[in-house]
Amino acid sequence: MESVYHDETVVNAAATEEASTPLSQVKLQWNQQPGFLPLLRQKSLINQHAGLLSYARASVLPGWLSPGMFALQGLVRVPEGVTPLRDELRRPTQRRLGRRADLELLLDRLVVRLERL
Repeated sequence: MESVYHDETVVNAAATEEASTPLSQVKLQWNQQPGFLPLLRQKSLINQHAGLLSYARASVLPGWLSPGMFALQGLVRVPEGVTPLRDELRRPTQRRLGRRADLELLLDRLVVRLERL
C-alpha cells in the first residue's frame, strides 16, 4: 500500500537539500517571509532567524537593506504610520477642549447676567 505522506516527505527532502548551506537558507527564508514591504520582511527575518543575519549580506537578496539604511528607513516609516493614529487619538481630546471652552464661555455669560440682576 502506498503512503499518503509520500509527497510531503519528497517536498521536505527537497527543501532540506536546497537549504543545506547558510546562504541558501537565507534565500529560502527570505522568500518565505510575509509582507509586501522589504522593511517588514527584513525585520521579520532578523527576528526569526538572527543566526543567519551574518550571511544575509553575502547573499544577494532583492530589497535587503544595509544596516544603516534599514535603521534610517525605520526611523522615517514608523512616524509616518504613527502620526495618523496619534491624530485620530487626539481628536476626541480636541473636541473635549472645544466643548470645555464653549462651556466656560456660557458660564461667563451666565455670571454676567446674574451680576446684572
